Formats: sequence, C-alpha cells, structure tokens
Amino acid sequence: MERSAAVRERAERIWAAAARLNYRPNHAARAVRTSKTHTIGLLVWGVANPAAGKIVDLFEAAFQRHGYRLLLGVSGGRLANPADYLRRFPVSFVDGVINADSFVAPDLAVEVLRPLPVLNYNRSHPSSPAWVDPARMTRLAMEHLLGLGHRRIGLLQGPADDPMVQSIRAVYVELLGRQGIVPESAWVEGSDWDLLGTAPAVRRLLGAGCTAILGGNDWSTWDAVKTIRRAGLQVPEDVSVVSSDDLPLATLGDPELTALRFPFETVVEKHVEAMLALLKGRPLPPRVVLDGGLVVRASTASPGEKPYRLRKEV
Repeated sequence: MERSAAVRERAERIWAAAARLNYRPNHAARAVRTSKTHTIGLLVWGVANPAAGKIVDLFEAAFQRHGYRLLLGVSGGRLANPADYLRRFPVSFVDGVINADSFVAPDLAVEVLRPLPVLNYNRSHPSSPAWVDPARMTRLAMEHLLGLGHRRIGLLQGPADDPMVQSIRAVYVELLGRQGIVPESAWVEGSDWDLLGTAPAVRRLLGAGCTAILGGNDWSTWDAVKTIRRAGLQVPEDVSVVSSDDLPLATLGDPELTALRFPFETVVEKHVEAMLALLKGRPLPPRVVLDGGLVVRASTASPGEKPYRLRKEV
C-alpha cells in the first residue's frame, strides 16, 4: 500500500510539472520508438460540403475514443493526377488511411498507399466494410415521386463517370420505363457535386417541364428550391424536390425537405471497427450493405392538374 501511494504521489508530481511547463508528447519520437503514430489519414475532396464535414466530425470523435487522431487530406475535387496526389500524402505520419474522396478511385488508393492498411469509404469495393447502395436509395425516392403521380422527373446527378452515379441513373431509367416512360435527355443533368452550381442545371430542368427533381445533398437542393422560386414557381405546388443526406440543414428552410436519410453514424462506425481490426493484424470484418430511408416532408406533393407555366425567364 505504501509503495502504491508513493507511485501515485510521484505520478501526480510529474503531471503537475508537465502542466506548469506546458509539456506536449513528442509524437514523432514515439513513432520512431514504437513504429506507430496512432494517427489515421482521412482523404476527402472538400469540407465545405456539410456531408463531408459530418463525416470528418464523426471519424474524429470515433477514433479519439480509441486513442487515435486524424490527419486530413483535402484534394479540392477532380484531380489531374490523383496518383501523384496520393504519393505526396505524408504516409509516414499515419498508421492507416480511409479514402472518403469520391474523386480518388478505390483501386488506386489501395495500390498507391500500400503497404498501409487502406479502406475506401462507402464504395462498392472489397476494401469498403460498409456500403449504402445508392440504387436502393434512388429507388425509394423514385417510387415516392411516381406514387404521387409525377411522370416528368428531373435527375440532378454527379459526375457521369462515377460508378455510384451510373447505378443511380440505371434505377432512374428502369423505374420510369416500368411506367412506359423513356426519359428525355433534357431531364438528366450532371455536375461535379458543386454545392453552388445547381442553378443552371435546375433552370434547364424547368425548361424541360419537369414537375419533380431528384436532387443531391441538402445544400444543393436548397439552391434548387431558390432557383425554382426565382423562376416564379412554388415548391411543392409546381415542382416537388427530394434531397439526399437528411442532415439538420434539410429542415432549416420552408418547406422542409423530403430527403433520403443516409446512416452516417453507422457507416463510420463500421469503418472504424474495420480499421482497428487491420491495425491489430486481424482480417476485415464481414462486409455489410446498409439501408437508408426516405423521410417525407413538405417539399413533395402530387403534381398540379395543369402543367406549370414559367412566369420568369429560365
């Protein structure tokens, strides 16, 4: 007992001295000694997007609970040479990497960053321990809009070369086809997920007579609502809109957005569990496909009896 008390007293003196001296652990020296940095690299294409910010926050909190920190890599979007970007990432400072950058291909991340453990966030790829199938999510939104009676549905999609976008487009075409509808090319608009680049695409969809728009994230969907109103139309009386992500942002305006709810917390949790397993030399846990959901709010309704007439130039 006396020895334990003496050890505790000595430890308290050491911590008190460290506080007075504003001591900080030398993580570089610790890494040399242990070959571990207790840091995980997280690649994202930007943090202005509320969904990306949510992902960063969740990973930071989850890894902190296990004694790890994050080292963030932000590409800024589509890269001329993604392999070179990956090679310049400071891999000596991290124990593993999670690639949540939609513009960095999963295979490329695994190949360039090896031998580090690499996970690809929410992708249809063996290195992604959890995935929310975008085709399933799109089906929920399309069935909702078709059930309300919409037949001219506009699709705001991401980059046409992205596999997730291609699966969204396939379901969109399939479900319209079941109603005997062949979508016009003017009903589909692509983008590089530019948060504030939605307006021109929405104006074109309105010019094509779309009575409903399947949007992207909550931020860009609010931009779509603003564009619809500036064209002299109302949501949902003239045009219904469906958002994606369902962050708190979806309910901060009027009307509150009908939105596809993405299970961010569960997806991040599965990726953290998988990374910790790899760092301990264990195999990846069984891969899971997670379901999201559709939250119906005031931004969707049945189309009007008569096609709308644009009261302003689009």
